[in-house]
Amino acid sequence: MTYALAKQLKDAGFPIRKTCLCEEDVCVHIEYPTLSELIEACGDSFGELNHYRNSRDWEAISENWQDEQGVGRMTSGKTPEEAVAKLWLALNAS
Repeated sequence: MTYALAKQLKDAGFPIRKTCLCEEDVCVHIEYPTLSELIEACGDSFGELNHYRNSRDWEAISENWQDEQGVGRMTSGKTPEEAVAKLWLALNAS
């Protein structure tokens, strides 16, 4: 997970613990959540997490993945944590 995504989570109200995260020779004290914490935070809205052999990306899908306008709640990321973090952000967008 990148610092930018961890900061987005923190700014959106996800509880972030403190530790050191380094990116491009810059260290910031922040700890990103574990996969299980992210899934738990999505609650009953979490549906599934997929990884396909022909793709390096992970895909997170909410339980009711389409809202009343047919807009899907499906996100992807390079890691399972990144995909589910983006799903949490999509589910909690105002």
